[in-house]
Amino acid sequence: MSISKDKVKKIGNLAKIKLTNDEIEIYSAQLTQIVDFMNKLDEVDTSKVKSVLNQNLDHHSNRLNDIVEDGNYVEKILKNAPDSKEGFFTTIKVIE
Repeated sequence: MSISKDKVKKIGNLAKIKLTNDEIEIYSAQLTQIVDFMNKLDEVDTSKVKSVLNQNLDHHSNRLNDIVEDGNYVEKILKNAPDSKEGFFTTIKVIE
């Protein structure tokens, strides 16, 4: 499968990258080689390969629950603030 110069220009445009004609030529050839290699991987016989999908998840059932805490350091943290009110930082209004 060939990656056209127009596609490379479009990709460069989407990425907001200015490409010279030489770069477009080079990237078109390089991307074509990459896609061709990826297509070769489709030809590999994987019928005898054992699936490993979610196999390791069974061994992680002893993980702790992910619980978000503030650490009970509110007073220590707010002590460093120039001003606070009701347990929160206070700032000057920046949006009118």
